[in-house]
Amino acid sequence: MLEVDVCLVVVSTSTTLADLAKRIGVGGADGSHDRGAPHLLKSRGRWSSTVWQNCSTRPRGASIDDHLADLLAQVPPERVATAILPPDSTKYISIGVFSTAQIPTVTLSERALSIAAAYGAPIELRWYSPAE
Repeated sequence: MLEVDVCLVVVSTSTTLADLAKRIGVGGADGSHDRGAPHLLKSRGRWSSTVWQNCSTRPRGASIDDHLADLLAQVPPERVATAILPPDSTKYISIGVFSTAQIPTVTLSERALSIAAAYGAPIELRWYSPAE
């Protein structure tokens, strides 16, 4: 089994979630939060940065290319152009990989890499194994 979640993420320490959402023109999805808001894990205190994210609405079993195409439809790359975001902002594409394989592998196609390049965003891969 190999499934993925794909999100476009913007991080800033100088502004609020409401401001980022206004600049981008799209509200943040689950997982978005303001700097200073309490962390879900109380032991971690408060968030040190504001995080806006928008995630693909495709099912986890869809291909990475399909997830990225969905992000493109939701948030065109020009909406997260450097000129629109605060100067301290960083952005990236987060790909959560859920796999039961002993050694999971993921292939990023030329299309996936070109979409990331259109956003001017690196790709971050996070691997998750199911609890047994």
